[in-house]
Amino acid sequence: MVKTPVLILVSFLIFLSCAARQKGTIPSKASIDIVIDELASELTDSLPPEKRPKIAVVDLLGPVSDHTQLGSFISEKLMTRLFLSGRFEKVLERKLLGDLLALQRIEMEGYFDEDTIKSLCGKIGVDAVLMGFITDCGSSIDVNVRLIDTNGEILSVAETQFDKDGVQGMLEGSKKAALTVVVGPPDVEACVTVSDKALKSVNGVAVFRDIPLGNRTIVIAAKGYETVQESVYVTDDRSITVYLTPKKITLTVRITPPQGEIIVDGETRGKACEGVMVLRDVPSGKHTILAQAEGYLPEPRQIELYEDKAISINLSSIYPHLTNAKEAGPLGDPMVIQVIPLNYASAEQLASIVAPLLSREGRVVAYRPTNSLIIKDRASLVKGLVKMIKGNAHP
Repeated sequence: MVKTPVLILVSFLIFLSCAARQKGTIPSKASIDIVIDELASELTDSLPPEKRPKIAVVDLLGPVSDHTQLGSFISEKLMTRLFLSGRFEKVLERKLLGDLLALQRIEMEGYFDEDTIKSLCGKIGVDAVLMGFITDCGSSIDVNVRLIDTNGEILSVAETQFDKDGVQGMLEGSKKAALTVVVGPPDVEACVTVSDKALKSVNGVAVFRDIPLGNRTIVIAAKGYETVQESVYVTDDRSITVYLTPKKITLTVRITPPQGEIIVDGETRGKACEGVMVLRDVPSGKHTILAQAEGYLPEPRQIELYEDKAISINLSSIYPHLTNAKEAGPLGDPMVIQVIPLNYASAEQLASIVAPLLSREGRVVAYRPTNSLIIKDRASLVKGLVKMIKGNAHP
């Protein structure tokens, strides 16, 4: 954060500069190139002879705290002039500077804060930073720049003033950039808001054009996911990736018979307690719920969870005409053998599910070469199992 006393001092000095220059002679329609040459000369002339620092040049701010086209233009030209002067060991390229600032998430409004300067120089690998302000003094423009090192000390300064004529358009035009927000997972439709603009992500991407430079707040909201808010400093066209975290949902399953077992996405969660199971911290999204119990046909459910939910599952008995499968006699229900080829399920895994459903005389074998199940049991039981398997293990 910018320290208030320092800002007040800077504002006071700028005010005095405007007042003093308005009393003197202001160059009439001075060429902007001549003005930039004067700034570069003053900066190099006031730099101590023994100093040959590595520097970065940031956009001049102002009027107020805006990033204008004029501030960017002067900064770009100054960088070239200073590089050609030969007085600096290195002048950091502005695109690279923008990438570094974005990577470090450095807020450049804190230029005149000593701690911010130290942090900025250290993170981007330079000895000093050239920064400054543009002030609208009515009919003229005042430019004040200074080179500040890692200790917060001013190495050199420069200032000038020129007529507003010819630069009015650049002064009023805010510099803008494109901001691309990449949202993960990409199949989630998210509402992305940057400042006062809102877009729906398409395949996980939302592109914002003509975003004013500076610190911007990004808010991403999606059904079933935690809302994310991030602060990003826009210095140029850039992209940012944000990964959403699924909300944790509570799913209550009521099952009949009450001793039924619940499997969620292939993971066994245990048996229900008196016909009820409460599953906590289930990630939002799509899930497969499988309910099963001995003597009953398993029942899969495809559900979508975006908020706490309760579902009921009533399993169908494999032996609807019997109270107990073991009571069935061979005369009323002959033994048969059925071969069931599988397309989208593993015969070995399915055999372990089918085995508890068989009668005492029943058998099931997984035949790996053809990925088939071979079931031997009573005709009525095999018929129900075939119906269940074809409904859940085939397209």
